[in-house]
Amino acid sequence: MAFKIGFSTLGCPDWSLEQVIGIARENDVDGIELRILRGELNLPKLPEFSERNIERTKRLIEDAGLCISCVSSSARMGVVEDMEAKKQIHDAQEFIKLAHALGANVVRVFGGEPPKGVSMEDHIARVADRLTQLGEFAASYGVIVAIETHDAFTRCADVAKVLSRVSSEHVGVLWDFHHSYRSGETMKQSVEYVGKRIVATHVKDSRLLDGKVRYVKVGEGDVPIMEAIRALSSIGYDGFLTLEWEKAWHKELEPLSEVLPHYVQTIRRMLKAL
Repeated sequence: MAFKIGFSTLGCPDWSLEQVIGIARENDVDGIELRILRGELNLPKLPEFSERNIERTKRLIEDAGLCISCVSSSARMGVVEDMEAKKQIHDAQEFIKLAHALGANVVRVFGGEPPKGVSMEDHIARVADRLTQLGEFAASYGVIVAIETHDAFTRCADVAKVLSRVSSEHVGVLWDFHHSYRSGETMKQSVEYVGKRIVATHVKDSRLLDGKVRYVKVGEGDVPIMEAIRALSSIGYDGFLTLEWEKAWHKELEPLSEVLPHYVQTIRRMLKAL
């Protein structure tokens, strides 16, 4: 069993695909999670991914010895209003098509926060229904839709309540274990809740300063990342450990070019210690 190492383009939001591929090769990573390119979050609209150009783009990635580990959408499954819900589902479907065209097998979606006046129980039921619908669509493309531990679903305990209502093998979890840990779960507890439904991860580290989270380089904070890796290893997970350096949302963070080499070295050292 061998973990794979990658990073999200959230850490280099203004870069072109060629620049992203360049830093990936420089640091000898295995794959890239596509979240944003050249400032655009709606990836399917980019010319690189048009029907005319998609095969060239795919070859560019493959010729560099890389793969796309995940295509991350902004789609939220818990919205209430019908027209908005249809838009969110449609957006997720477009990302599923893109993932399939690129040979990627995971698309990230969000559950989102419960709308005003909606109980968490009803929110969970609605998210589960939408994921069931999306899972059927994803199955026809050989893609897995992964709900991230984010928003109202940072705890795997709550994600597990959603998954208990969704039987499809094409619905899984993107475990951002930083968020679960900051929400009070141990790494062992999180993995026990969702187990083999984990199909992707986000890795980040932080410290609490004056009650606020401050992101730092992996290994320089207090998030027990080694515990997370051990927990993943215990269930046979052999997917990606993807650095999510939130430069797009936190402009004050160091550039990815300074952070990625440190991440790769740190994770490789941790993996050797398993």
